Amino acid sequence: MGSGFKDFTAEVLTSADFDNYAVRQSVMVFASTSARDTALSGNLEEGMHAYNTDDDELYYYSGSAWVPVYTPWVDYTPAWSNLTVGNATVVAKARYELGDLRIRGKITWGSTTSASGVIYQTIPYSETSDAAGASGSGALNDDSAARIYPLIVDIASSDTQINWFHAETGGTLTDSSPVTLAQDDVIRWDIKIPVA
Repeated sequence: MGSGFKDFTAEVLTSADFDNYAVRQSVMVFASTSARDTALSGNLEEGMHAYNTDDDELYYYSGSAWVPVYTPWVDYTPAWSNLTVGNATVVAKARYELGDLRIRGKITWGSTTSASGVIYQTIPYSETSDAAGASGSGALNDDSAARIYPLIVDIASSDTQINWFHAETGGTLTDSSPVTLAQDDVIRWDIKIPVA
């Protein structure tokens, strides 16, 4: 493969130069993932880019797999531990960004929402994270006290569970810490998770 860039002068264009500096450095367009994989079978080079018209997504080839560059935001349903959603209002979105999974959302506590102990959320799409590289933030809006508590994110040792810590005591977010969660309280999150 070429060195990544060539400033052509008046010269004969070789097939190797055409492949390395034109074809493999362009964004190829395919009707679908299967069409892309069929067309490029046996001709993959790290750094290739391809756009699929069926899902409107841009991918790059990492040397071992096609990785989405950015995907559209899509709704996901958080899988909670120690939290019963009840009639809470939940808005949650996810997408891939340069190989990382980014999730964001909020849950507004309802009259039948309840929790017991440390509140966790499972990483969507059955992904396993590179926990060391995860970063994110959030906030807990205590409606009754009109107070906002900053939250930071952590990935549990299982590499699949997301939990939050609050700055008030440094403890994990639970049903009663930093406050007793009640109707109209809001938990927000925005997390970037490298996928292992």
